[in-house]
Amino acid sequence: AEAKTPEEWKALWPKKQHDLAWGWGPCWTATLQYQVDDMAAEIGFFVEGLGFDTNAFEADFVMFATPDSKYFFAVAPTPAGATATLPETIKLSFMVDDILALQDELQRRGIPFDTAPRPFSQGSPLYHGDLRTPNGVPVEFWGMVQSTPQPAD
Repeated sequence: AEAKTPEEWKALWPKKQHDLAWGWGPCWTATLQYQVDDMAAEIGFFVEGLGFDTNAFEADFVMFATPDSKYFFAVAPTPAGATATLPETIKLSFMVDDILALQDELQRRGIPFDTAPRPFSQGSPLYHGDLRTPNGVPVEFWGMVQSTPQPAD
């Protein structure tokens, strides 16, 4: 049986049976890691292009962190004989405070959006736009826009 609606999914698990089986560690809580063929390009994109901090930086592993250290993700080089993470299998998504200013700043840095920020639905203040890392991984940005930008006269 495949659930199609939120209600159907909730019906599959009406009440969870167990609490989390562990406590969180002191340095980081969880991270998603993906493998790339061009490690230097991916690291440069996140550190120099987007401005991410790193929580760990080794030749074979880099963990990126938000400034408040609440969100982590990592990149590793593809091992010999293995395949890089297929770009369409993951997507990084970030909620930002000013998505339109972000678009301008990234354009200034030479990082254009593939899809410019636009309303999620007609009339919605929730905007989203996306771009890709050098290894093709989708990065989606979300943000609230309080009023519709008006073209300059």
